[in-house]
Amino acid sequence: MILATIIIFILAFGFRNGYQFKEDNSTGEQALKYNSYWHTWQAVIQLDFAALVFISSDYDYTIVLVFISAFWLFFDGIVNYYLNKVFFYLGKTAFIDKTLRKIFKDRYITYSAIIKLLFFISSVLLYIFK
Repeated sequence: MILATIIIFILAFGFRNGYQFKEDNSTGEQALKYNSYWHTWQAVIQLDFAALVFISSDYDYTIVLVFISAFWLFFDGIVNYYLNKVFFYLGKTAFIDKTLRKIFKDRYITYSAIIKLLFFISSVLLYIFK
């Protein structure tokens, strides 16, 4: 099973980077299409890694929640920083980002911060006190 997750990771990482490179060399609708594709492959990478963590931890779902929440909080925050955005900025491509923008309208950054921090803190506490 671990071998399968490694193979999926390598393939997904290649597709993700390939579409990101294509996006960088495109404009308009074509760039948006490639942006959507690489976001999809990024989700595959995250799910695959979560599966690897789950399998490697003797099927402990709490550590998977810590991984998912930490990735969402810190990875996205670092990317936002390098894109000269606020740490809790939500993009316009990923499903969860679009959904939160739609629900919280002009206050999406504030609620993004609250949701991400609460998810991370609660998942760490669940892991510690399980």
